Amino acid sequence: MADVAEHPCMMISSSSAISEYAHNISRSEVESWRRLHELQSSRYTAAVQELDDVAEECREPDWDAAGALAISHASLANAREFLAAIPFGVEFPTIGAAPDGTIMLGWHKSPQRTLSVNVSPTAKLPFAARIDERRTRGVEVLGRSIPLAILNLIHDIARQ
Repeated sequence: MADVAEHPCMMISSSSAISEYAHNISRSEVESWRRLHELQSSRYTAAVQELDDVAEECREPDWDAAGALAISHASLANAREFLAAIPFGVEFPTIGAAPDGTIMLGWHKSPQRTLSVNVSPTAKLPFAARIDERRTRGVEVLGRSIPLAILNLIHDIARQ
């Protein structure tokens, strides 16, 4: 059996115009993917920093001077998992706290295009959305990935 490197279809001359063109495209594609990965990574880092800031501000009971519960460690951990599960290219949410000790994640383009997801200590994800005239609400559970119903709503919010 011939070695793959010796196979005529696998041999590309370094002086070939096609191989030089392919090499340049490949290098450009790798650089583009590297930049996109860095952008996604920086957005994730910023979102986690925002989450940490909210958690710090709301770590004590009555943080809102109206009897709010402190952010629970389990809600914080689940919110981190949610952020880590955001697929490549999907917008990251704004982050806030709810008086019941949960983390609020929000996507808002206008009053007619908005989504709010609460991240609970039990990994339940109550959500409510308004997309034009359509109003949607429900509860999903956070697993290894963001539930498809919520991901579809995020995509719907982004479309205009």
